[in-house]
Amino acid sequence: MKQHYFEERNKESWQQIKTILSAKKKRFDRDFPALYRQLCRDLAIARERCYSSFLIQDLEDLVEKGHQHLYGKKGRNSFGLINYFGREFPALIRQEWRLVLFSHFLFYVPFFLMLVLIQFYPHIAYMVIPEESIMQMEEIYDPASGHFEEQRSAADDIQMLGFYIFNNVGIDFKCFAGGILGGIGSIFFIFYNGLIIGAVAGHVTALGFTETFWSFVSGHSALELTAAVFSGACGMKMGFALINPGNLTRLLALKKAAATGVKMLYGTAFMTFTAAFIEAFWSSNTHIPNSTKYIFGITFWVLVLLYFAFAGRGYEPEQN
Repeated sequence: MKQHYFEERNKESWQQIKTILSAKKKRFDRDFPALYRQLCRDLAIARERCYSSFLIQDLEDLVEKGHQHLYGKKGRNSFGLINYFGREFPALIRQEWRLVLFSHFLFYVPFFLMLVLIQFYPHIAYMVIPEESIMQMEEIYDPASGHFEEQRSAADDIQMLGFYIFNNVGIDFKCFAGGILGGIGSIFFIFYNGLIIGAVAGHVTALGFTETFWSFVSGHSALELTAAVFSGACGMKMGFALINPGNLTRLLALKKAAATGVKMLYGTAFMTFTAAFIEAFWSSNTHIPNSTKYIFGITFWVLVLLYFAFAGRGYEPEQN
């Protein structure tokens, strides 16, 4: 069916919905649920038949307003956080599983490659990390330095929390914002961070500083690294929308991709802040046995995997 006939056939019901929504005194209309269901079907048909982006955008706006009218904002505000972290956030990650998987590939391939290669060819670390930074890492994680025998004060922990937040947010922001360059920036920063972090891990492991390094990073690594990978996926979603907007204008495609990406970033930011909190107050705590830190770290990795694999099953995120 041509778009013209499609609009003619449905314009009466669309106008009826607009009239209900524009009424100054909001009231429940018994016909509205049926009209809203038909509107959702009309939107799906318009997308499937690749009608004009202007029509699709109008229908999407109408669907969003109709959803708010039908279900109301009160429950959404009251249980917004529970709904978001309980269903919407993991569902969004699964919805974008291709980008998320690609982002993981970009990060963990260079990470494990550097980690393994440096055990056999230690000089490789100096090819990707400045010598000054390597010396600093050696001093930090050298068991003989005494750093891990001294318990930091509460004030120092709070100061380090600010440092970790600033550092981690900076990494996530680069991975996300780089996506505006057609996704190339995000790809570069994800790969680069995997390379550098893998080189650091490989170098200190080759030196035998395994207890000090791995016990420290085990607790917060699941949230910190996953958040960086998710940030890169959000950035690539924006960039790829610019390259391949489909039947939409590039501006509209970017707007839609950014809306989804920002929704994903809410949860990603929470993961980053939580990782920084764990790093400041748990990972650096010298009174906690290393075995406990390893168990905690492994448990966290399992919980993160289970959360994104099963939480919010059956929930379909709203299309922007």
